[in-house]
Amino acid sequence: MVERRLVPTKEEKKIAGKVLSEIFNSGNDRDAAKFLREHLEDRSPGLESILATNIDEAAREIENSKLPQVLVNMFGTEIFEGSMGIKLRDEILNKLLATERYDDIHSIYHSAINVSEEEHDGIKRAFFEDRVTESKKYHRKLMDHRAHSWRPGRRYAREFVRALRISSIFSGLPSDPRPSRTEEVIPISEIKPLKNFQLNMRAQVLQILQSRGGRAIVSLPTGSGKTRMVVEAAVALLNQSGPDKNILWIADTQEVCEQAVVCFKQIWERYGKGGILNIYRTWGDNDLPVYDEHGIIVASIQKLSASSEKLDSLRENLSTIIIDEAHHSIAPSYVEVLEHLGLSRSGSETENDSRIPLIGLSATPERKEPGGTRKLHNMYRNNTVYPCQKFSPSAERGVSFDDNWQNMDYMRKKLTQWKYLADAEFVSIGVGDVKLDMENSAYLKRGNDKWMRGVAIMAERNRLIKDYVLKEARNNKKILYFGPNVSQSNAMARILEEEDVGSVCITSETRHSVRKMFVDIFNGPDDSKIQVMCNYNVLSTGFDSPKIDMVVIARPTTSVVAYQQMVGRGLRGEEFGGREGNRCTIVTVEDNIFMYNNDAVKLGYQEFREYHGI
Repeated sequence: MVERRLVPTKEEKKIAGKVLSEIFNSGNDRDAAKFLREHLEDRSPGLESILATNIDEAAREIENSKLPQVLVNMFGTEIFEGSMGIKLRDEILNKLLATERYDDIHSIYHSAINVSEEEHDGIKRAFFEDRVTESKKYHRKLMDHRAHSWRPGRRYAREFVRALRISSIFSGLPSDPRPSRTEEVIPISEIKPLKNFQLNMRAQVLQILQSRGGRAIVSLPTGSGKTRMVVEAAVALLNQSGPDKNILWIADTQEVCEQAVVCFKQIWERYGKGGILNIYRTWGDNDLPVYDEHGIIVASIQKLSASSEKLDSLRENLSTIIIDEAHHSIAPSYVEVLEHLGLSRSGSETENDSRIPLIGLSATPERKEPGGTRKLHNMYRNNTVYPCQKFSPSAERGVSFDDNWQNMDYMRKKLTQWKYLADAEFVSIGVGDVKLDMENSAYLKRGNDKWMRGVAIMAERNRLIKDYVLKEARNNKKILYFGPNVSQSNAMARILEEEDVGSVCITSETRHSVRKMFVDIFNGPDDSKIQVMCNYNVLSTGFDSPKIDMVVIARPTTSVVAYQQMVGRGLRGEEFGGREGNRCTIVTVEDNIFMYNNDAVKLGYQEFREYHGI
């Protein structure tokens, strides 16, 4: 099997940078340099400043002649993808036409069309008879991106980069075949049994699922098996009632959705008793199940919101609704979907309120906005599932499930003691005070994360973070990095890569198949291939890795919930497949933020430390 490469080699990047420099003549052509600089800023605001200050803290711009190389280094295999990739490709085609590289335009066009061999021969003849006119015609047609779409790693993309005389890896990483819409699962495999605290909570959840219209939030620390436990309760229900009823599982990202699909598949294979169970992937381009399709419907909230007029097809046979990351569930999109399914936020207004159970899962059943936490718990009738003595088993390792287990901090300490959760060591990178200007103060006050732009380009802050991460990576640590914004996260990955540290960046624009590939490699046996995985606001939920030694939190969020979620990514314990030694280091970049009027901003890490006495 040929190993798939993730990034171009240094030599391939050097060649590609040189080719783009020749095309744009960026050292001498001011208009070309202006385009490249604006393209870089549009594509990743603030990135140029971050990279310039990495070389010279007094610098704010990159030399014109170096801009093409920066684009190649920063965006690698994704350089020609997405809407920004279209703009870059269009400008390259303009340059090819202006410099009379007609053969290259013909070659690109030839690969972009799907016609018969006879038609191809006609196109060739017309080109050789009048190269200029035909090239202009090809150029116009190639600007129609609906007709000639870019599919990473496929024929048109490969021919485009071949015409530029750069490595085929810049055509992009081809997607693996998309998972099928439906999984058919039969009982076959072995799986480790639940721990006592999980069995106790499973019994409580099953009782709610068996009731008419019961509601509750299931709250466990991140990494302690909420999804597995609730899925087992759902499978137990299906074993009693048969797999011909619909259970709707709602999540907010594709990663969290796929995690649920995999878990249902594993649990049904081990414990299923009702024959074949259908699991429907209901996100992206996949359709909602129709009236005669039954089973587990794992759906993204985005898909359900966009298909609200079609939700009637789910209502008739709907037996249960489960919402993952339930702290989101009072958001308007969730409330609207529930209303279309016949459930109200109050839980006491409709027929389905008294018929369909609603279960929420969250390690952080809290909301940041005033009154939000109260509204969230009211939605679930102020019922929270904890280990308790009323259900069996009533103890774990001789410790009874008394009222102390309602305290999340107590529960976390016990699960850590038993190595179900990793023992976290909290350390800090001190970066000093940050005074926001009037504009960014206004953004912060409105809850808009754009205020972090000024923080992201601070040269000294970035240098301290880089030096720390670089030192730990060279000590063979596997690191999950949370940046303050997309630009800084991307820049950090590329800066580390230039230092020969295997690193990638995952953003909301990263294709799902590429994200999955990066995560699989990060979790794989080769610890050096991807040693640092950078992201901004993508992997804070729905991502667990048994390989993480260290979580670096460089995102100065004001939300203690968001901070807890980032911390939780490194807390899978040794007993649950985490790192041998049951240790994880949580590194927080300690920003001290002040508004324009000098008011101090309370950040999530500060509130977390006060609450936990760290």
